[in-house]
Amino acid sequence: LRIAHQSVFTDINNFDEFGINDASYSRFIGLTKDEAIKLLSQCGMENRLPDVLEWYDGYNFAGHSMLCPWSVLKFLSRALDTEHDPAVFQPQNYWANSSGNDIIEICMRRPGAMKTERIQNLLNKGTEYIEPCEFTSYPEITSATDFDTFATLMLHTGYLTVARDSLSQVPGTESAEEPELIPVKIPNREVWDCFARKARLLFSRKNPEWNGMSLDLRESLFDGNAAKVSEIINKMLQSFISVRDTGKEDFYHGFITGVLGITAGSPKELKSNRESGNGYFDLAIMDDSISTAVIMEFKISDSSRSSVRKKECAEALSQIEKNNYDHEFKDDYSTIQKFGIVFFKKTCAVMEKSQQD
Repeated sequence: LRIAHQSVFTDINNFDEFGINDASYSRFIGLTKDEAIKLLSQCGMENRLPDVLEWYDGYNFAGHSMLCPWSVLKFLSRALDTEHDPAVFQPQNYWANSSGNDIIEICMRRPGAMKTERIQNLLNKGTEYIEPCEFTSYPEITSATDFDTFATLMLHTGYLTVARDSLSQVPGTESAEEPELIPVKIPNREVWDCFARKARLLFSRKNPEWNGMSLDLRESLFDGNAAKVSEIINKMLQSFISVRDTGKEDFYHGFITGVLGITAGSPKELKSNRESGNGYFDLAIMDDSISTAVIMEFKISDSSRSSVRKKECAEALSQIEKNNYDHEFKDDYSTIQKFGIVFFKKTCAVMEKSQQD
């Protein structure tokens, strides 16, 4: 991290700095591959090199590949405990507990559409090109901070690293005045696990905000409020970091199943891809306490036109009616809400029909 403060009022000044892209001391920041091999050999664990590299390698300091020394030493220490077998002891995420990982949560919590795509690309083990923003400090970071600033701080704190294999593919600039871009990526499985843990936490019942949205969606479905259902799902799609594979119905099916699964449980029950009537409905949620069942049919649209998606919603509702998907619910529920939900990339359209016995 940079330690110089550009202010005449700081108490200590005149440091010389060597950052992650400076060659002078880059060989001493972490463990080289040769040093890791030597350590494993001394511990009689030479066969574990592929696991160690997958989990703890990948950092690039001025062209030198480095492993995280903290994590490698923790892994060796735990593997050599008397109760463990070093030959099969599984690597773990030791780096996560060495800091709060708050910057990941801030970056993920309220991203814009572009930031969402870039975060997801990193999670997909892709590379992002950023303009380094070297003079930003943690107190200045908020959910509205631009992605390049987030990525620069993540680069300097080890969440990201310079992608060596992409340096030759850096997009060109039209003039010398334009900033230089650098390619960054998540360095290894251990750091990727930090991102994944935050994602699981943010989109689970442990997160009050996300859990509240899930509860609102469930209640709106039971109330038959199509406008509210559409509003909530669209909001979720815009903030949910994993909405990238926009061409498959089963992706959105799994997304809505996961959201409602947070709130399901007796007397509420969730059923997916179950046979009923003359076919299989996509998703249904029931609440015995209010004698109401909700049936949902999902579709993918290729058109952004609202008139087209409205027509496709009607076709989804017609499919529910034609195939009698409500057959198994008629005897047990006095109210059956039927929803056609059409997804187009990061938006959806919703149409509802209520059936009363």
